This record gives sequence, C-alpha cells and structure tokens, in this order.
Amino acid sequence: MVPSHGRSHPRRTSTIDPVDASRSDSIPTVTTTLADLEARVAALEAERADYRAVLAAVNALGENQRELGQRVASVETRLGTVERKLDDTGARVRSIEDGVIEMRDLLVRALDR
Repeated sequence: MVPSHGRSHPRRTSTIDPVDASRSDSIPTVTTTLADLEARVAALEAERADYRAVLAAVNALGENQRELGQRVASVETRLGTVERKLDDTGARVRSIEDGVIEMRDLLVRALDR
C-alpha cells in the first residue's frame, strides 16, 4: 500500500490482461485509476500550496515579531532616557528648594536684627 499521509486510498491496479485485452470492462478500470492518480496529485499539490501559505504566514509573523521587538527596544531606550531626565529634574528641584529655604532663613535672620 502507498503511504497516504493520513488518508486511506485503496491501491488500485490495472486489470488489463494481455491475453484478454479486448475486454471492454478493463478500460474503465485504467481510466478510473488514472483519474484517481490525477486526483491524488491534485490533492498533494493543494496540500503543498496550503503548506506554502502557512509557511508564508509564519514568516510574516516572524518579521512582525522582529519589528515589534525593535520597537520595544527603542521604547525601553527612550524610557531610560526619560527616567534619567526625571532623576536630574528631581535633583534640580531639591536644589532649588534648598536654596529657597536658605534664602528664607537669611531673610528671617536679617529681619530679626
């Protein structure tokens, strides 16, 4: 039996007997066998087309994932930059607050004299 890749196809053989080649019922069997083979070839070609379509979809998905990975990496880099700027801004605000407190203390001392 020929491997069927999940489908069961009975193996058909030609029943043409060289001695009795004039029998008219032998020709439909050969035609039927040829038609079956053509159908099997068409089914295999369709499966191959399906496989190629799936492969193309998987490749497209992989490319999409690579692009998304690059975008995520870019966003992470930019987020790191924003976090550093935020830390710098926080340090500057604290410095300004310290300066304001020092000026207030100086003003209070000057006014108390």
